[in-house]
Amino acid sequence: MAKTGMPRSGRKRVTPERHRQNMEARKISDQTRLAAWEELVRLLIRGFTQKAAAQTLGFHEKTIEKWVHTPAFQVMLRRTRALVFTRTADAADVAARDAYAETKAKIRALADEALDKVAMLMHTSASEPLQAKCAMDLMDRAPDTQKTHKVEADTRTLVFTPENLALAFETAREIADDRRVGRHMEPVDLDERMLEPPPEREEP
Repeated sequence: MAKTGMPRSGRKRVTPERHRQNMEARKISDQTRLAAWEELVRLLIRGFTQKAAAQTLGFHEKTIEKWVHTPAFQVMLRRTRALVFTRTADAADVAARDAYAETKAKIRALADEALDKVAMLMHTSASEPLQAKCAMDLMDRAPDTQKTHKVEADTRTLVFTPENLALAFETAREIADDRRVGRHMEPVDLDERMLEPPPEREEP
């Protein structure tokens, strides 16, 4: 009986495009896939769409879509985004500490000037009540004659701060995610490009 070339009944015919996608997926080794995942994470964090990322990486858009929905990739992406947030927050904290130190130095300089002014008024003011007030203010500043004394004590109290609770929750979530995907997924190393906007692309 001559073959007609028609597909057997009930079997879907694989289109050339689908065949190419399947072959592409089979040819990608684990090492190549992991390297592509890392670049894909960087592009997505920079704001690239899946279509733009596919064009940049040279993979089919369906392959990128499949990767994005893979649990292990989602864990990698989430952990990298958390790392970006942490680095950004750390930079903001450094800037805030620098501003605080600068303000504190200015206040200390003004305090020295204010102390000199009070001492001068105590000696030169024509008002005796003002002189007495200046003298009392200076006495209250001295450690031996001040009205209030600082009491230091060594106390150790275990406090569950929001930061500690958040860290405990994140640790538990990481353990659960690792068990779910069957391996530990490290966040992607950050670079300056991840803070840059995506390049403009012309639509075909």
